[in-house]
Amino acid sequence: PTPSKLYLEKAHEAPTKSQSENPALLVILDLNGTLLYRPQKGGSNAIHRSGMKRFINYLCKEHYVMVWSSAQPENVKNMCKKLFTKDQKQNVIAIWNRHNFGLKREHLHKKVQVYKELWKVWKEPSMARSKNTKGSWDQTNTVLLDDSREKAASEPFNLIEVDSFEGTEKGHIDTLTQVRDYLETLRSQANVSAYIREAPYVYDPE
Repeated sequence: PTPSKLYLEKAHEAPTKSQSENPALLVILDLNGTLLYRPQKGGSNAIHRSGMKRFINYLCKEHYVMVWSSAQPENVKNMCKKLFTKDQKQNVIAIWNRHNFGLKREHLHKKVQVYKELWKVWKEPSMARSKNTKGSWDQTNTVLLDDSREKAASEPFNLIEVDSFEGTEKGHIDTLTQVRDYLETLRSQANVSAYIREAPYVYDPE
């Protein structure tokens, strides 16, 4: 998929500060390879990325959280048990899995490229009706946290791309701290896609 003309026009606006004070964003979380690592099939034995618990606590207090993983439903359920406390999970707006990509039946259990087309989230009626949300979600206030740029092909300027986590940090022990700082910058913006286009997240090794 490619970005729509309307999406690109909005993303190419000049970044401006939000008139609201520290508005909450919709943060859509990938799981395996981004926040944790599953060394085996399932998810119950997942390894956390450094600082994950602090990061999740921050997200649940300051933003609206959604999960969107390409894993199978049962695996997503197991990973979410490792990710969220019971109280935190009650504040998660939606948990989407492999069945939310619109895949053909024969592709559900095959390794095929999938795409997280955020317009599907923005147009989903249950998202608009959620008791947790205020107003509507769109490219100005939504962020996808993922380790795959390809999955964000249709809305590339709403992506925070992190290095893929495979059980060890490879020196990037403060990735989630830096992502948190970047989210704090984004929440001050009227249009996060315009800001990300001009100043995308880049890990700082210093």
